[in-house]
Amino acid sequence: MTSLAVYETEVRRRLEHVVGQVEGALAEAGRAPGSARIVAVSKYVDASHAACLVRAGLTHLGENRLQVAQPKLDSQLPVTWHFIGPLQRNKLRRIVAQFDWIHSLDRHETARDIDRLCMELGREVRCLVQVNVSGEAEKSGLAPGEVQEFVEFCQTLPNLQVVGLMMIGSRGADAGQAREEMGRLRTLRDSVAQAVDAALPELSMGMSGDYLEAIAEGATIVRLGRVLVADEEVFDK
Repeated sequence: MTSLAVYETEVRRRLEHVVGQVEGALAEAGRAPGSARIVAVSKYVDASHAACLVRAGLTHLGENRLQVAQPKLDSQLPVTWHFIGPLQRNKLRRIVAQFDWIHSLDRHETARDIDRLCMELGREVRCLVQVNVSGEAEKSGLAPGEVQEFVEFCQTLPNLQVVGLMMIGSRGADAGQAREEMGRLRTLRDSVAQAVDAALPELSMGMSGDYLEAIAEGATIVRLGRVLVADEEVFDK
C-alpha cells in the first residue's frame, strides 16, 4: 500500500481538483458556493489512511459496514460520520450512537428503532430516506410512490429527524440517464415536502462517476470514493 505521506499528498491534490469542479458546477447551475457537501467514502481505507483524509482537509466521511468502520470510529477523528449502507437492526444501537447521518432509512420498524434510540442515547441523527428511483430489484430503498406515506409516518416519531432523500443511480448509466434519474428524485423530494409540509432540504445523490450531473440536478451531498480516496493510482496492487 502507498506510504501515508504519499497518500495524503495525493488526496490533497485530488480534493483541490474535486472542490474546484464542484464549485464550478454549482456556479453553472446558479447555486450558492458551498451548497453541496462532499462525503468521502472511507470504506476503502484503514484508520491510519482515514487520518490522512482528515489532514488533507476532508471533514465528512462515509461508511457502509459497521465492522469496517469501527476502527476508524474508535480513532476519534474530528469528522462528521455518515452511515451509507444497509441498516441491520442488531447493529442499529451502535450506528445511532456513533454516526451523525444515516442515508439509508427505508423501513417503518427501523424508523421506530432510530426514534427510540435517539431518545435513549440523547442523540440527534439526521436521516435520509433511501429511494429506489431506478426500480432495480437488487437495490434497497422505497419505491417513489411509497415515499410520501413513509415521510408522513416518520413525522409522527418525535425524535426522528428526516431531512431529505437519498438514491443510488443505475449501474452503468450514461450522463443523460443519470441526470434523468436524479431529476426524478429532486422532483419527488419537492412534491413530498409540499404535500406533507416538511422541510426536506437534503438530496444525497451522485458518486465518483456522476457527481457533476448530481450537482446540476440539485444534490446537496455527493458521496465520493474512487475519484477522491481510492483507486489504482493510490494503492499498489
